[in-house]
Amino acid sequence: MKSKKTVTEIFKEKTRNPNRIRSSDVIKNIFTDIAYFKAKDYAIISGTGYINKKKVIFIGQEKPKGNDLAYASKVNFGMVKPIGYRHVIEILEYAETNNLPVVTFVDTPGADPSSDSAKNLQSWSISDCISKFCTVKTPTVSLVLGEGGSGGALALQVTDRRLIMEDAMYYVIAPESCGSIIFRDNTKIEESLNLIRPTSKDMLYYGICDEIVKEPEDISDYEGYIKSIKSAISKAVSDVIKTDVDRLLERRRRRVLSYGVYKKQGFFAQVVDFFHKDENSQVSRKSRAKIINADELSNSLERAYFESKNMDLSKPHVLCEKKDGRGCGGYVPLDEYQKNYKSCPICGKGETLMSDEWTDILCDSHTFTEFNNKITAKELLNKEDITDSYLEALEAAETKSGCGESLTTGIAKINNYRAVLAISNFNFFGGSMGSAMGEKFYRAVQFCISRKLPLIGICASGGARMQEGTVSLVQMAKTNMAVSLLKEAGLPFISIMTHPSTGGALASFATQGTINIGEKNALVCFAGPRVTQLAGIKVEPEVTISDFVYTINGVDEIITRTNVKKIVTKYLKFFYETVKAIK
Repeated sequence: MKSKKTVTEIFKEKTRNPNRIRSSDVIKNIFTDIAYFKAKDYAIISGTGYINKKKVIFIGQEKPKGNDLAYASKVNFGMVKPIGYRHVIEILEYAETNNLPVVTFVDTPGADPSSDSAKNLQSWSISDCISKFCTVKTPTVSLVLGEGGSGGALALQVTDRRLIMEDAMYYVIAPESCGSIIFRDNTKIEESLNLIRPTSKDMLYYGICDEIVKEPEDISDYEGYIKSIKSAISKAVSDVIKTDVDRLLERRRRRVLSYGVYKKQGFFAQVVDFFHKDENSQVSRKSRAKIINADELSNSLERAYFESKNMDLSKPHVLCEKKDGRGCGGYVPLDEYQKNYKSCPICGKGETLMSDEWTDILCDSHTFTEFNNKITAKELLNKEDITDSYLEALEAAETKSGCGESLTTGIAKINNYRAVLAISNFNFFGGSMGSAMGEKFYRAVQFCISRKLPLIGICASGGARMQEGTVSLVQMAKTNMAVSLLKEAGLPFISIMTHPSTGGALASFATQGTINIGEKNALVCFAGPRVTQLAGIKVEPEVTISDFVYTINGVDEIITRTNVKKIVTKYLKFFYETVKAIK
């Protein structure tokens, strides 16, 4: 009988044990007649093999073992780079062509967040990989072997049969990082683990995994591990290959789109479409810009600068502060700044706007009508899954933002063209992705499909919401699956990445646009400055800015707030004229 251990003890002694069984160990012991594919990223091991006389493709994330620093460096500590995720997509395409089932082994602390990966569009690669697993036309099986670290793990886990080892953990964010952000202390591992609920039992409870694979008591009992894993994988492969591929795809689709909806009673269960228009629902918007008045100029050099530029000292100005690669350091008259929708007319750097401010910029006057505003975490999650502290934080966020969730959805006209909008509210939990955000995005897509309308997304998000644990992480798959439905219906998704677009939002729906647009001088990156600093990773600020992302084809166009309506209208006009021509 296994001894009873706390979640922290399991995490330290089993999940993170440097001698825990790895993907390479499992692959060479459960498959026969193995033929490895040429590695493009050593953090990914892939090839073909046989299990129960059935040929399959295997893909495993490889973490280092023991204290071998040379091997650890070779496999990049298990952190997959963009080339690795792109290779996985190529393998999935090969599997489709050759009608071969795919087995993945998930074991990573997270995707590589380095400057090199940023320069090679890491978020785009992860998002594309998730989307490919959502729609791949072949049977798939996954096993979370050890660590399932955030989006880097999700990229290989959206499968038809989803297994997890008994002592494995699957989380939205590493507990050390969670501790630093939530508790301001990276040593609060136990508190973080209790918050993010990453255990195999949690994954079974939330429907994120289907089955828990038993582990031996002794971490060195590889024979026991192999016996248990081989039995589970064999059965899973046998089960999925018996089912018609179209039926598998439909099941996969339904499962992913149900992520985050657990409550069976209440308002959400009763209402399909709820339209709402409340002119007083948004709180007042105070500018966060640093305003400079003439009598506040701190020294003669500042005054000389103003005079050299022939600036009117009788008017207040805004300092476009240089920080994290953004801003030009210049002074802009406050009236110009406001006329430019709270952004610098010189470099484009702007404050993060709320949904009502974006509708004022983008939509024809008085045409925006909000819908599904009553969909909240409280309506979707079971009561016992919402802690008192999270409930208090939700209520505080609602008061602060004037919104019920981090996404506002509705229908409007833009230069007389009808469109559905899904707009981030950064003042609500940093625009984070939670169960309600994912469901509202999916509902917006359903609305588009039912009425044959295009979707416009405006992203401003810090990533997935830690307070909802892995439930928030899998919203990345849910929103990507929703976009795939929109594209299948022949409808466009215009995705606008504003400041800031980071983390899970960028590595999912935000990069899946038919047209991807970047707001000038916006932070657009896989891991924001705060996250990389906490991890001790140096990322060049300039590679995290939308203007750079444009140069490497991450976005199709750069916009400013004064021309965004014109640019969006251009694409809407093309869509409607094309539809008219087809009819």
